[in-house]
Amino acid sequence: MNRFASIVPSLLGSFFIGGSALADPLPQTQVSFTQGALNTWNADWAGVSGRTYFVQVSTDLVNWSFAPSVDFGSGLKSLGVDSGGVPKFFLRLEYYDDPTITSLQDAMNADPDEDGLSNLWEVSNGFNPFTFNSEAEFLQYLQNVSAASPTFELFTPLQ
Repeated sequence: MNRFASIVPSLLGSFFIGGSALADPLPQTQVSFTQGALNTWNADWAGVSGRTYFVQVSTDLVNWSFAPSVDFGSGLKSLGVDSGGVPKFFLRLEYYDDPTITSLQDAMNADPDEDGLSNLWEVSNGFNPFTFNSEAEFLQYLQNVSAASPTFELFTPLQ
């Protein structure tokens, strides 16, 4: 499996290109960024066959979070991300190659960190799909959801 962080442009137009790969991956084309509707920026890139894609966002180039989206494969890829109107906003494309993944559905259901949580679930709930989440972290997440939602109850098994 190859992980490769490719491009980190800011809204001001400067960008950093970096990354490392475990093996020689197929080349990834540069991502283009365009301003969309109010507070929205669009990331567009040409997908590579067999590759799973994620977009990360940051306001300081130190703390990154995943946009709630997973994409896969070849063809034109596009994702609009709301910047929330902050003065500095950065995007980067993260991807990996896994020959066992052959469709978007496979990519969404994959679990590269082997913690039992799918890619789509992790990015949709603020987790990193490449970092193993312990049972304790997951239970803490459920307790936070339970506290915020009166219709959700967390049951603790009897010992």
